[in-house]
Amino acid sequence: FGEEDIQNHQYVPMSLFVYHLILRAVFAIGTTACSPVLDGLTLARLEDDARDSAEYGKERLYGAVSWGIANVFFGPAIDRWGFGIIYITTIC
Repeated sequence: FGEEDIQNHQYVPMSLFVYHLILRAVFAIGTTACSPVLDGLTLARLEDDARDSAEYGKERLYGAVSWGIANVFFGPAIDRWGFGIIYITTIC
């Protein structure tokens, strides 16, 4: 679309920010059930390996550290390629 399309009211795009918020909300709703299931699987795995369930905190720590490291790399990636990179990396 171009300026002429907007001036002629043929096509008025939705704000990219609103579009992003809607997609993030759909993603969050779709993945809400994943966290408790993954927590349960982690505890079950620790139990199967005859390890103390107190080690669950270590598992959560590794997840948090991984999240932090990933964001160090994805921040510059978003700056370079835009928010579209979020959707591509989510699919991968």
